[in-house]
Amino acid sequence: MKTSYMLQANFLIVLFFLFLTYLGELEAQDTTWPQFRGLNSSGLADDGAKPPVQFGPNQNFLWKVALPVGHSSPCIWDDNIFLTGYIKDKKELQTICINRNTGNVKWRQTIYPEKIEEYHAISNAATATPTTDGVRVYVYFGSYGVLCYDMSGALVWEKKIPIADIWYGASSSPIATKDILLLSHDFQDNSYLLALDKATGDSVWKVLLPEVHKQHYNTTSYSTPLVMNNQVILHRVQEISGYSIKDGSRLWWLPTPTSGFSTPIFYQNTLYIGTWQEFGEKERLGDLPDFETMVSINDNNGDSLITKEEIPDDMLLISRPEMEEATVYVKGVFGMFDKNEDRTIDREEWDKTIEWFVTFYGESGLMALRPNAHGELPMSQVLWKVKEKVPEVPTPIYYKGYVYMIKNGGIITCVNAESGKVLYRERLGASGPYLASPIVANGNIYISSSKGVITVIKAGDKLEILAQNDLGEKIFSTPAVIGNALYVRTTENLYAFGE
Repeated sequence: MKTSYMLQANFLIVLFFLFLTYLGELEAQDTTWPQFRGLNSSGLADDGAKPPVQFGPNQNFLWKVALPVGHSSPCIWDDNIFLTGYIKDKKELQTICINRNTGNVKWRQTIYPEKIEEYHAISNAATATPTTDGVRVYVYFGSYGVLCYDMSGALVWEKKIPIADIWYGASSSPIATKDILLLSHDFQDNSYLLALDKATGDSVWKVLLPEVHKQHYNTTSYSTPLVMNNQVILHRVQEISGYSIKDGSRLWWLPTPTSGFSTPIFYQNTLYIGTWQEFGEKERLGDLPDFETMVSINDNNGDSLITKEEIPDDMLLISRPEMEEATVYVKGVFGMFDKNEDRTIDREEWDKTIEWFVTFYGESGLMALRPNAHGELPMSQVLWKVKEKVPEVPTPIYYKGYVYMIKNGGIITCVNAESGKVLYRERLGASGPYLASPIVANGNIYISSSKGVITVIKAGDKLEILAQNDLGEKIFSTPAVIGNALYVRTTENLYAFGE
């Protein structure tokens, strides 16, 4: 009998400590947004989160703090918000920790790279979002490499990485998972997936990524890796692929037309990927002349060939009506036409390149993929695909049986996640480019335009706009939610809103 009482007592003690552990895990979830788009890039706030629907500088405003330029999104653990910044004239890169309750800067660390990477006109050198595990915070700069700080801002380790040949700046964010830090270094040359020991920065494994995109003029991927079922999922130029998180071995791959911009998301065993590429929508292609007309108008030296200098500066290849600074002109991608690299374009090169635009590049779209095989996947693994109005940069979001995507012009599409049926496609009434990704909190979807308008809609199969909040400052970063507070980074400030 005594033994029985002792066993019961021990059992109750174990249950008590398990309960405490469970409470601790709940508390960590409530105060954690540990990487780009929160837990595993899902974009979903904790179930108990209730941020305001209406907010602005004069409504439900908690605090704001001025920041240097940077497109990294808030990374949060307990009372710490981690961000990065860039001061161009000083060639200075910053890692910043801000008190989540007050907006005061807790610490700031700076580095000065020997050289700053190339980046797009609308971007900068502080684009990748930090990640944290509550013990350390990990930061990646394309101009420098990876830096690891403890929560008080002391440098723990660093791993310098040479600047790669890249057009638009390194924007793929690091991911902290289990004992390793994952980084996709998928650039035009020397592409690889890297796993570092979180405690030391030592390489655990490194796998070279195969060249799958030789025909694509931009061979750099910008997507953040996704961890799913002990696999690392990569959205690359011309490919979706899965790698073993244990040793980096390549498990499966699906060749598909895509520029590798947005981050994959998943629910259960299904991946949802917004595959987009520059020539996927025919209405955006420029009205290019046939080769005879091209030569008759522009062949200044009479050799029946076209040089780069003979191409008009304003000859349009791809229009971006809501983002003119990112419009593509023929002269800027001369190498796409000049297949033999002899610095001229002949009839065959001109005709084949245009044909390639129109045919090969018509198959991108939002897809549902169930990768339950090894090696190169057959197209039967693609459950469905929505080809129209796919966003260039924003990552889609899955919520309660629906997948939502937002593209330039404020065009939102809601898709049944099981069937791929488009339930609605409408304009939000907030124009301009969209670069930030949507997030969900309390059954509402928060959608940020680059012009600074955050539209809040009710999740569901019909569009219901709850509010449109104009912050008056440009937004390129994805917001974060902790509890009843919403954190929004603009090009000038970090804002906290809450009721």
